[in-house]
Amino acid sequence: MLKGSKFIYDLFEPNPTTEFKVIIVTGDHGYGKTAYANRLVGESIGYHLHKKDVCDWEAVKTHIGFHPAKVIKLFFSMRSGIRDVCYHWDDAGLWLSNTKHWDLFVQAVGDYLQTERTDWGALIFSCIHKDDIVNKIRNLRHAVIVDIIKNSDEEHPWRRHAYAWDIWKSRTGYKQGVNDLWDESFDCKMPPEFFKWYDPIREQYSEMGKKLMWKRLEQKHSDILELAKEVPI
Repeated sequence: MLKGSKFIYDLFEPNPTTEFKVIIVTGDHGYGKTAYANRLVGESIGYHLHKKDVCDWEAVKTHIGFHPAKVIKLFFSMRSGIRDVCYHWDDAGLWLSNTKHWDLFVQAVGDYLQTERTDWGALIFSCIHKDDIVNKIRNLRHAVIVDIIKNSDEEHPWRRHAYAWDIWKSRTGYKQGVNDLWDESFDCKMPPEFFKWYDPIREQYSEMGKKLMWKRLEQKHSDILELAKEVPI
């Protein structure tokens, strides 16, 4: 079991001291942040359900989402009073960008985190850089940041390393520093059957991003669209 998975399981399982954490997994394109986040989900839920060190990839399929509508509908479908281990909001930087801190939806997600321990042990957000996520989420008290580093070679092309940390602040707020939480190597190659399910879904992310650009262009920049009639692409 990954150290990160054990960290999440320990947030969820002990009673009555159950806790909640925001975990933000960051890394460059293709570095394996989604693979790591999915392993955290599958292993922590797998240990909870089966009481052994196993990654439940079927459980990952119901505990990962990208589009806000899917994520929130799942949250609403949860049975009242029943906590679940964790959830992965994949590529959340697109919807919860720090540049949208004024957006009422983004603000509402930050507000929800004030009460989220009722529903989850941990919420995992993946993004390119931690600053891509709005401050209200990123700066939640003791939010965990996981940096994914690529350290592959010819013999280990899928090898990556995860460094987890959070920020501490003094009581007065004048001093702050970093707490190192865990670091570990992992294989970022997902099982073929799971990847066969995930890859076509992941392809839709880019399509949604392009449609979002076009919608915003239509809504806010009709002048640019007007110029497009005069200038060849």
